Amino acid sequence: DEAVRRFTQVAHSLDSTQHRDQYEVATRLAEAHLALGDTARAEHELMAAEDALDRWRATLDDREIRVLAFQYKSKVGRPDPGVAKVIAAVARTGRVGDALELAERRRARDLADRLATSGSVSPWSASANTLETVQRALPDDTTALLEYVTGPADAPTTLFAITRRAAHAYTLAPGDSVTDDI
Repeated sequence: DEAVRRFTQVAHSLDSTQHRDQYEVATRLAEAHLALGDTARAEHELMAAEDALDRWRATLDDREIRVLAFQYKSKVGRPDPGVAKVIAAVARTGRVGDALELAERRRARDLADRLATSGSVSPWSASANTLETVQRALPDDTTALLEYVTGPADAPTTLFAITRRAAHAYTLAPGDSVTDDI
């Protein structure tokens, strides 16, 4: 409860131009709600943070995105364990499509940043119906897509297993514990 109070306080103290800091604080707030057992609130906070970050990034030109991608990777340099924890928790509630959307938005942004720092432009964007889009893209009923979402430290690994007709999510041990199995 104290973490929620303090993160909320920090969020209200940030300037409206501090987009990255707002995102960081919001992801920590989501993780705090998750620690309190409120997965729905954690998902809401993370989705709102993703929405705000994506809206801001949509206003930037290619050069600004390249600079932002370089600065962000240089400053942070690692994935956020809170995001991976929230994705795993949402998947555990059976809301596989929502968990996959959160994972894919993060992955799409990371890919766009990597392409931007290499001088390329990303032709992709996160889909509002990520699960259905993936299912339709599978070539046949015998093909499955396996996607692993990991985070650092004690963040669980979430395995999405998607076929044309079904989608399942499994919570596995942290990434460094399952590397050999993967």
